[in-house]
Amino acid sequence: MKSCIIYAGSFLFIFFVSFYQGCQQSDHITCFTYEGITLSSFDISSAEFKLLKEGDEVFARKFAFSFEPVTAQTICLYRTPNIMNCAYAFTRYYNDNIFIKDTINEVDIYCVQAFNSQYPSGSVLNNLFEIPILNSTHYYNNYQNSSLLIVLNEIPAQTDFYKFYINVKTKENKIFVDSLPTIKIKI
Repeated sequence: MKSCIIYAGSFLFIFFVSFYQGCQQSDHITCFTYEGITLSSFDISSAEFKLLKEGDEVFARKFAFSFEPVTAQTICLYRTPNIMNCAYAFTRYYNDNIFIKDTINEVDIYCVQAFNSQYPSGSVLNNLFEIPILNSTHYYNNYQNSSLLIVLNEIPAQTDFYKFYINVKTKENKIFVDSLPTIKIKI
């Protein structure tokens, strides 16, 4: 009986030491987090995309926009590799130099005007756009000053001026909303 208590005590001691070491933060590192988004709209008719500004015209299937995350550096705690993991030590990293604290979970696109009879004013228009898969490669590339290009795949009910709003949600529950310039989309 005494040996069972010693074995159980030894096991619990090793377990708690491993758990503590697994959750212990050993080093402060610089990592990146989202602070906002920057939107740009384009006419993709030619190889050199034309940047669109307020009041410009574009054919529906040649309209695209990009969003680039605005990032800031912050101090994060870097988890030491160990047998045990801890729920709060979640910092993700993709190589030795870039540590990313947050990720984009969702992008929603809205329009002030009715796009067609199926999509009245204020509807989520994600089904009408070709949105790239938001995976770790895109996150990494976005931190390297590239952007995601989102292309309109549908034709509206009529030629008109349209104003789109983009709502970006992150894993850390940050929400960024911005709008594109009002663009005349032609059918």
